[in-house]
Amino acid sequence: MSIVPSRPLRWLLGAALALAALVVRPLAFELGVALVLGFVTERPVAWLLARLRRDGERWRWAVGTAVVAAVALVVVLPAVFAGWVAVREIARLLAGADLAHLERAAGGLAERLRARAEGLGVTLPTAEIAARAQGYAGTVGAALARGTGRVLAQTPGALFSAGVVLVGWVTFAVEGRALRDAILPTVLPWPRERELLRRTTAAVIDGVVLANLGVSLVQSAIVSAATLVLRVPNAIVWGVASFALSFVPLLGTAAVTVSAAVWLALVGRTGAAVAMGVVALVAGSVDNVLRPLLARGGVDLPFLWMMVAFVGGVTVFGAAGVLLGPLVLAWVVALWRALAEEPAAPGG
Repeated sequence: MSIVPSRPLRWLLGAALALAALVVRPLAFELGVALVLGFVTERPVAWLLARLRRDGERWRWAVGTAVVAAVALVVVLPAVFAGWVAVREIARLLAGADLAHLERAAGGLAERLRARAEGLGVTLPTAEIAARAQGYAGTVGAALARGTGRVLAQTPGALFSAGVVLVGWVTFAVEGRALRDAILPTVLPWPRERELLRRTTAAVIDGVVLANLGVSLVQSAIVSAATLVLRVPNAIVWGVASFALSFVPLLGTAAVTVSAAVWLALVGRTGAAVAMGVVALVAGSVDNVLRPLLARGGVDLPFLWMMVAFVGGVTVFGAAGVLLGPLVLAWVVALWRALAEEPAAPGG
């Protein structure tokens, strides 16, 4: 009987949540990033509060803000600044490069392909291949320069998004647990199932965050070593930028490695450009193998399904799929096992 009076409130709450989703949608990605970062930061904040033997709202906000500020200043801001500097450097290098080098390299490559094909008894339209390759070579530098220019032009919007992430990060680090305790019992009124999903979600977030950090460090090391060996200007900056960009699905370290390969080709260093292209393939392949492998430490999913979760999640959900893909499959496995452990109904 007590449920009947609350039914209008539930309908009104559902309508209000739908409208709130429309309001939040433009900043959904930023808030999602802040939510994940806040969840990861909750435990350090709680540990510091326990060590300081302090409690209360003011202390929680002070410690939470201090922890977020420390991580942002030591890790996030240097990586973002290095990425911004690298984008500016890419634009400067491409703007000052001589496209004739790349056109000659394309013509030489077409001639070598023709000679190899004739040795196999195959005739290739060398003139057409060379013309197409040179035409592409004449536009690739300008296209990359325009792309990097657009990235630089979007800096004000990126700064606003970063501000939203930082404010949300502090808020969720301080109040995330209280928000979950207030909201989840209403959304999931079943204690056992709610606890099961809570544990699974926490394990997935921890595993994915640690896996991303590990993959980013490995990719950054590969790119840094390659740019140093191939004598690419500002190699260390590009290596740090690859660490920051490796967190971006579908882009990753390719923004650095492919740009470096194009620049090497533009300045006439064809062999080094080919080597950097190989590095780009290796760095991208490391991402696809290491991320599912490292994430398995916190998620009870076989390697195959973890890899499917990452690839399929990014395909369906975009950047958020790095987390949502493993989360969905982990929920399925956890609920399936819980269902299998349910005692059989009498007479069933």
